[in-house]
Amino acid sequence: MKKLSEYEALEGLKVLGQITRAIAPFAKSKDFMAKLRACFSQANESDIPGSGVTIFIDFIDLVTTNAPELLIELVAIMSGKNKKAMSKEKLLDIADDAMEIFNDEKLVSFLSKRFSLGASAQPSTSMTVGDNA
Repeated sequence: MKKLSEYEALEGLKVLGQITRAIAPFAKSKDFMAKLRACFSQANESDIPGSGVTIFIDFIDLVTTNAPELLIELVAIMSGKNKKAMSKEKLLDIADDAMEIFNDEKLVSFLSKRFSLGASAQPSTSMTVGDNA
């Protein structure tokens, strides 16, 4: 399993694109995305490893309850394995790999910023115009 910081630029952008595409179908569920953003907004920038444990536990709980296939896909992307092959592996192996992903401070930081920015984004112009009308 490679850490995000180990990828060269082009390969790393490809991986980030794969992660984005893996998450995209779940973005249609406002409830799921609100819960996901809440997981990552707990990150403490000065203590990523310490807050990473809390994020990991909340993320695993959310994903296993609402989107177990997302966890398998994220582990497959970061390990460079085929998603179908990954889904046939032992559950504890997938959990170990998932824990290894969340030991990647750069990836946790990237996801944390991405989701916390999404949660705090300004309302769109169409929403503010509609509210003021």
